[in-house]
Formats: sequence, C-alpha cells, structure tokens
Amino acid sequence: MQTEYLTVEAGQAAGVHQIGRGLSKDGKELVYLELQMYVGAKTLPIQFCSREFPNISLIIPGGSHGDIATASVVVNSIPVILDAPAGCGPRATCR
Repeated sequence: MQTEYLTVEAGQAAGVHQIGRGLSKDGKELVYLELQMYVGAKTLPIQFCSREFPNISLIIPGGSHGDIATASVVVNSIPVILDAPAGCGPRATCR
C-alpha cells in the first residue's frame, strides 16, 4: 500500500485492531471497546458499549485525536462505570 507519506510492503504491519473488554469478578463481559487504526483507513467513529448497568452506547463521530485521546476515553470512563447502578437490557442491544 502506498500513501503520500510511506509505503507498506507485503508482510509489514499496516495498523492495529484491538479489543478491550471489562469483566466482572465472575468473568461476565460488562464493557466492550474496539479500536481499529491502519494505513488507508477512512475516519471511523469510536464506539464504546457498557453492559449490565445502564445500557450505554457512546459513539464519537470521526473518532478522537490519536492514542492519548483513546487512552483518555477509556481511563476517564472507569469512575462512571464503577458508579453506575446495576441493571441493563440484553447484551445484544449494546452492540
């Protein structure tokens, strides 16, 4: 793949696809965050879902600026998630 700034040859890494999950003490998935960043990607939204407490689906159109912003979204979500009351709709409503 050729861009204005670099060439990514066959066999080289062109980006990342990461999935972060927050689990309860008994292993139940409560939080899901998916991140895709790669050469040639169109601007994608960031999507954050929480499960089991108020069903939260947060979409940031156009994403956020870089790795620091992505980490900040995750870290700053922790207190909100920990303070959220119990109860939520089925998991499928979040994704």
